[in-house]
Amino acid sequence: MWFERYVIIPISLTRDYVPGAFGFYSPTLWDFAMFVGTIGLFLFLMFLFIRFLPLINIFEMKELLHQIEHDKKHADEHAGHAKLVTATEENGQ
Repeated sequence: MWFERYVIIPISLTRDYVPGAFGFYSPTLWDFAMFVGTIGLFLFLMFLFIRFLPLINIFEMKELLHQIEHDKKHADEHAGHAKLVTATEENGQ
């Protein structure tokens, strides 16, 4: 993308209609700073996007929900068994 803009703008500006103004484009410090700044801005915004909107795999979320439901069901069964054992012990004593 940047190369296309380089080809379109600076290269076309090297040739003027006045023959005395012919010359080649040579980048300055400001041109390099703008180029590096645009790359830096893009990376900064991309890292912000990754930080606040992370990629979540749907398969992993389904697996996690299945595991939570399984653990909850197992805990409920275990709690019911524990209540039955304590009730039997209380009745037996």
